[in-house]
Amino acid sequence: QDRRGEGIRHMHRAILLLRHPLYAFPSHASKRYEKENNLERDDTGRNYIAPVEYWVKWRDENFVDEMRAWVKHLNYWMNGFDNTKRIVISYDSLIDGGAGPHEAARIARFLGEEEGVTTVPEEHIPCVWEKVVNTYTYHDGDRRKLALSLGDDNNGSGYSSQKKRNRVKQNENLSKNINLPLDDNGNEKNEKSTGSIDLLSPKKKSTGSINLSKDVLPGSSSLNPSMDDLTFTKAQLQTIYALINLVKEKYQSRGNEHRIEIILDDYLKEVKVKLMELIDASD
Repeated sequence: QDRRGEGIRHMHRAILLLRHPLYAFPSHASKRYEKENNLERDDTGRNYIAPVEYWVKWRDENFVDEMRAWVKHLNYWMNGFDNTKRIVISYDSLIDGGAGPHEAARIARFLGEEEGVTTVPEEHIPCVWEKVVNTYTYHDGDRRKLALSLGDDNNGSGYSSQKKRNRVKQNENLSKNINLPLDDNGNEKNEKSTGSIDLLSPKKKSTGSINLSKDVLPGSSSLNPSMDDLTFTKAQLQTIYALINLVKEKYQSRGNEHRIEIILDDYLKEVKVKLMELIDASD
């Protein structure tokens, strides 16, 4: 076994933290850009955002591997613990102003079940959340933060972001019949994909770190993007949708993984919104 397999045997409970690929991948690329160009954050803790040119090159070279790793990470921790010894938290919800304190409370309750662990009183959690999450001002442009339904793990009732839900256009046929040449563990199948991206084609070798000239460093108004500028192609969005849907169906079939179903369902709705925006823009 690898080191993760070795380590998990010493754990008896876990918190699985997920972030939507739509936002995790651009954020990761931006951190790489920041590191490769030796950029230092200012006193506000401002995150640099990768220039669009950098993002597109990194995205197209790494998309398949990153998507496969995302699925394997999810499956590893979902399969390593049953749902009485593991909770699933959406990072997108955890940093959301409405849903975040409630997610933090779920974490505190889970930690508080452990012998010898004392958490802050639940009524103080909103203040703790505010201090931790909003210590620095975010400068990600119009960064979208997914607010999923925050029901308990049994009935799904609870909080939601109506504004976000109102943005979802219900087109049930969109991406409905996409087949992906990966199984729900992120492993390649033998058959060819009928979708619009072929993950079985020989992968282009990465040329290493992607360093751009100083002309694309932050400061140039024409190259000062927000996270909303770091987008995906239609084929990549369809692949994200299809693969998340496969994983959702896998855990839905268990009948006792309501929490991950809620999270992945909201992730699917987010991808569908992006696909509809691309279709609207092309009309």
